[in-house]
Amino acid sequence: MALVTGRDVQDVCGVEQLATGLKASIEGAIHAMTDLYNEFASDGWGFLLIDAVNAFNMINRTTALWNARVLWPRCSRFLFNTYRGYSMLILRDTKECIYSKEGVTQGDPLSMFFYAVAVLPLIRSLASNSNFVQCWYADDSACAGKLSQIRLWLEKLIQLGPAYGYFAEPTKSVLVVAPQFEDVAKNCFKDLGITVSSGHRFLGGVIGTREYCRNFMKQKVEYWTECVTKVSKAAVRAPQAAFSTMTKSLQCEWEFVQRVVPDCDETFIPLQHAISDQFFPSLLGGVVTVEEKRLFQLPTYLAGLGIYDPTKTAVHAYKTSRQGTATVSEAIKGVTAFQHEQHLESLTTARKMSTKAKEDDFILKFESIIPSFSPDRQRALRRSLNGKTSTWLNVLPLQNYHFDLSPLQFRDGLAIRYLRDPPCLPPKCDGCGTALTLQHALDCKKGGLVI
Repeated sequence: MALVTGRDVQDVCGVEQLATGLKASIEGAIHAMTDLYNEFASDGWGFLLIDAVNAFNMINRTTALWNARVLWPRCSRFLFNTYRGYSMLILRDTKECIYSKEGVTQGDPLSMFFYAVAVLPLIRSLASNSNFVQCWYADDSACAGKLSQIRLWLEKLIQLGPAYGYFAEPTKSVLVVAPQFEDVAKNCFKDLGITVSSGHRFLGGVIGTREYCRNFMKQKVEYWTECVTKVSKAAVRAPQAAFSTMTKSLQCEWEFVQRVVPDCDETFIPLQHAISDQFFPSLLGGVVTVEEKRLFQLPTYLAGLGIYDPTKTAVHAYKTSRQGTATVSEAIKGVTAFQHEQHLESLTTARKMSTKAKEDDFILKFESIIPSFSPDRQRALRRSLNGKTSTWLNVLPLQNYHFDLSPLQFRDGLAIRYLRDPPCLPPKCDGCGTALTLQHALDCKKGGLVI
């Protein structure tokens, strides 16, 4: 149902509610609110970020099913059959059960779409005759405008929200304003207990003054640097798991932030040092040269390890995100009407251009790095490139499929790939007694290491 009818939710919600699977919608929302802050914060605009009370479990289920019948008819019967009875939670060691009578069920693949259409009438009623800009992603709502207009929007949200099961919590909400307007904002919202600040986290990004954004990025980089340090220690005993953690998880975190926060490349210098000086030596189990570090920062299909230099990727990532999400951000700001097909086309074009530009840049770097190695190692690196022998690095170490390698197996694979001496290699061959090297271990007909 999500695959067949999910596009219906995206069409009906547009940019009014972004929790519909619309590609790169969060990035477009962050760019839109950041643009508004940079343009109007000095004119006294505020940016209210609302926190709601357990919204997914509090949403009025009857109202939600009715709204789905009107706004999402192709899936409404399926939703009705799913939620017509109370969801039962069975507790261990007791005969009692807890019945869920409101909200959407956690784990339901349709829950995010269902919630989106459930609150869409509320969003539209708030937007009528508005002089502000609102942005919604699931239960995270935000409003930008003059302080008096934000106050009216919030009062209306508090009044209308409970009928839909949306209960805003002003005491946990944050109002972002320029520093010179903080006193005015506190006086305007003092009876509601809203926190007034010069910046705050927003949908994984940040909105606020340049100084606040810089401090935000500094804290994020310190956290990631600490994570890399811990993963480096784990790589001593579990190199493959540590490698997958870096490439499949940690690296994706700072790549997202780079797409939504501008001018942050210099803040990643400590993180880059941690990757080069701690993680690479722990992963390979030995000393890593400067040339090897540069090589490891290339994609796996170019004989690298796919762990990129974060100081070099920030500018390009932000530029690509701005180009690809321009349709969404402009629609949120009310400059243009949202057109789904145009957004998909611009996003696809931006990503293709970005991929092509990065590939060209990586190839130039590979050709500039490879002459610094010996002829034998150059031949080994080009064999990895031309033979396309890098797939084993990209798979998850799943034990059920026997994809998990022991530390020695993983490091031996890297040693063969880069023609390095494997760690813990015995000094002499156990078969013929000669000095044991990587090449001899592969060639000796008497030793037990051939297989």
